[in-house]
Parts: sequence; C-alpha cells; structure tokens
Amino acid sequence: MTTTNKNGYKVDFINKVIIVTKDFHRRASNTNSTECTNFKTLVKELPDFKVCFPTPRRRKPANGRLTYDKMIDYICRQEDAESALSDFNAVRNPENALPTPYPHVKKWFLARFPNYGKMPAFKQSVFRVVV
Repeated sequence: MTTTNKNGYKVDFINKVIIVTKDFHRRASNTNSTECTNFKTLVKELPDFKVCFPTPRRRKPANGRLTYDKMIDYICRQEDAESALSDFNAVRNPENALPTPYPHVKKWFLARFPNYGKMPAFKQSVFRVVV
C-alpha cells in the first residue's frame, strides 16, 4: 500500500520506503520550512523506513521509431515504388500544409503498408549457380 501526498513524498508501507522528490528534498534542506518539519516527523514516526528518490522513467529507444527515412526506405523496396513515393510526397507536402504533418503521414503510411514491421514474404525463384 502506498500513501500519496501531493507535497512531494510518498510512503510505501509494503516495501518500507519513503519516496521523496528532489524538489521536496531541496525544500526540506531549509530548516525553517514546513517541508523540513514534515520530513522530520516522517523519519521520527517511521524509523525503520528507508528514504529514497523515485526511479526515473525509462525512455523509449529512438531506433525503434518510424521516421521519414525509414518510410522512404521501405517504400523504395516495394514493387510500385514510384507511385507510392509520389503519393508519399503528396501526403508529406500538401498544399495546405499542417504545422505538424508527421502524425498524418504516419497514419497514411501505416494504412497504406499494414505489413510494415513484419518479415516480408519473398517470391520463390530458382537460382542457378554458374561455375
């Protein structure tokens, strides 16, 4: 069970941890502040609890994101690459351009190429080895 307080700290009773934000910690370092008295009270009432900072959120790796370059590369590998590239350029650079066209272009791309990200099916062909 975690008790949440909007003043910059959480008390996790299951793991016996007091989680404080860096801003709360900075304000609690001033001995005349209310945060300092709150922190002293917490530590006094919960002597066997550890005090720690929250773990930072993990960011998604950038290499997995769909970029314009990846879209163009995928389109160039298709059989109808020329018409698909002209459609892509029309969607990417319309006459009435949006301030942020990427979401619109991505939506179009994923609708046009629903198998993006999956292994493409290769045609069977016969290769002859010439020695």
